[in-house]
Amino acid sequence: MKRTLSKIEQNLFSNALDNLGIVEGDNLFVHSDLLHLGFPLDGKLMYLDTLKHKIGKMGSLFAPAFTFSFLREHEYDYKLTRPINMGFLSDQLLSDPNSCRSKHPINSILMYGPLANKLNNIETLSAYAEDGIFAKLLDHNVKIVLLGARPDHISYSHFSEELFSVPYRKFLSVQGSVRFSETDERENCVFQFFGRNLEIDPVLGGYDTLVKELIKEHKWTSTNLQGCTLYSGLALDYIQHLNLKLAENPAWLIEKERFS
Repeated sequence: MKRTLSKIEQNLFSNALDNLGIVEGDNLFVHSDLLHLGFPLDGKLMYLDTLKHKIGKMGSLFAPAFTFSFLREHEYDYKLTRPINMGFLSDQLLSDPNSCRSKHPINSILMYGPLANKLNNIETLSAYAEDGIFAKLLDHNVKIVLLGARPDHISYSHFSEELFSVPYRKFLSVQGSVRFSETDERENCVFQFFGRNLEIDPVLGGYDTLVKELIKEHKWTSTNLQGCTLYSGLALDYIQHLNLKLAENPAWLIEKERFS
């Protein structure tokens, strides 16, 4: 049976952000699957515009723009290489003339707001390096926001996985041509990607558990919108909580390991 997409007004979404504690000046890392929230009656940019309004001129927005085409084609263009299954919000930020994209051909993020200008020149072999873009955002109290997206979509999980060298991932070095801006085009560049080891490729989980425990500790918050649960909390709290699990068992995110 064909699913009927619900509809949503701007004020309902705005109230949900209030319930999540989103305020002016916040720096938000947003994962989105907006089809779960509904078709915006106030125009297709309603979600993005409401987020911009909430954080104001002093806040910044970030969204994943991951793509794996560089692994296959060895070519990357900051405008033409589209994010893969990263949500409508990422696609809209990519088209926003006031946004920019971080300098990594696989694990890039889209950035909007005053922090974008401060961070857009960060370039590291791995996006999750200790001096990379994800690490730098932690210095600015970035909040993770899940809008229809599940906890297993949280990109910061890979930060901890790389830190603890989890056994089911391995570093891949990829060489190719990149175009990071109108004036920054290069050949034979090497970047790293801490990707799944396909020879192992286990079933992962535990992300829901992490978020539920953070909410129970009053570090994260959640709210309901259109029958969908939205989440928000500091990225640093999420990482520190996951780090405790991985310090005890680097394979904690593997389902069979966690329940053995």
